[in-house]
Amino acid sequence: MIRLFLALPVLVLALAAVPVLVPAGAVDAASTTIRNAAENKAYTRALNTADPVARAAALETFLAAYPASVVKIDALEEEMNAYQQANQAGNVEMAASRLLDLDPKNVHALAISVYLTRQEAAPSDAAMLQAIDILAKRGLAALPGWKRPAGLSPATFAAQHVQMNDIFYGAQAFVALASGDYAGARALYLEEQALIANPLDVYQLALADLQRKPLDPAGFWYAAKAIALDRAGASADADKIEAFARANYTRYHGSVDGWDAILAGAAAQGAPPVGFTVTAKP
Repeated sequence: MIRLFLALPVLVLALAAVPVLVPAGAVDAASTTIRNAAENKAYTRALNTADPVARAAALETFLAAYPASVVKIDALEEEMNAYQQANQAGNVEMAASRLLDLDPKNVHALAISVYLTRQEAAPSDAAMLQAIDILAKRGLAALPGWKRPAGLSPATFAAQHVQMNDIFYGAQAFVALASGDYAGARALYLEEQALIANPLDVYQLALADLQRKPLDPAGFWYAAKAIALDRAGASADADKIEAFARANYTRYHGSVDGWDAILAGAAAQGAPPVGFTVTAKP
């Protein structure tokens, strides 16, 4: 039997994979409705601070000095982005939580919270899995009404929209997978708009397929695709995934014959070929 998350460590993505909402300096401070000259000057100075750690500190100072500012939400978003650029996950999560207290439908903060909580969650932690599921559902409900932020080009916004979709659907699928709902997990992973660009979710989709009863042979193709993606990214996980997938392929098929062809094909394919299957041993 293939054991979920035990045969192979869960793959994780870097914090940098979560899109930064607005690049530093992209917000035009002069276009805000800040009426107080000193407040406007402090906000503009904080936004224009080049170093992300210093910019986050300057924004925190601004928020402490002007707790009722009309740009409080904007400042928190910029602070969250600055911490993300500095790769300070704990502070990113803290800023996202504060932002959601003020703006529960903030798509970017929801995506950050879902992403980081998913990384921290153990498959056996029911409370954390429930929290992920709730946040992901809130994110999917808010996504259709998400408006393009000032300073973000239409093309970048469209790309980020896809990334947000992937984060929310991938998180819900992870919850279903950890809960043993393999068919539900498969359906949710396939809702991702850019699934094949995400080796973590491709790998977990493979797990969902290979643990279904009866086993879905498409899981072998998705495992092969995850290997190809990891090798393209020079990840150390590729060899571990292949050892895991090859062993289960051999157990199911009766021999290793045909595995190398699946591996080679998946590297060039964007989806399992029509009619893809693997013959089970007698």
